[in-house]
Amino acid sequence: LCLAAFLLAMLIAAPAPAAEPHKMWPNSLSPEELSLRLEEGARRPLGSRENPIRVFRPDGERDYLSRLRCSDGVAPAFSRIGSYGPKPGIYGHIVDAYQVVCRSGDPAEATLLMDMYFADHTETAAPLGFTLQAP
Repeated sequence: LCLAAFLLAMLIAAPAPAAEPHKMWPNSLSPEELSLRLEEGARRPLGSRENPIRVFRPDGERDYLSRLRCSDGVAPAFSRIGSYGPKPGIYGHIVDAYQVVCRSGDPAEATLLMDMYFADHTETAAPLGFTLQAP
């Protein structure tokens, strides 16, 4: 019992491995398959099911959305609609959907899909009709 408790404590206390840049977490695709899917996704509208916005964790989703700007330069209002799964995204992950609303700019309303399983990735592109402030 003491050995089991000790091992459990060591597991809990062990630091998490550092995330590698532009790697998916969990890494369910080979590097070659990921590269092919990134190329395929780049041909689709950013924020779509075929090219979800790549971020890391829910904080990354909110950070990205807080940098988004409507055509009038004003930050849109946004709210999470929900998750779509079990694996509908191009990268094999559940994706989160956000409703984005521009009060006076265009587009008036958009649904953006996000894949929050990309460690250390900072998206620098904006969906059609939007701009993105630097991080």
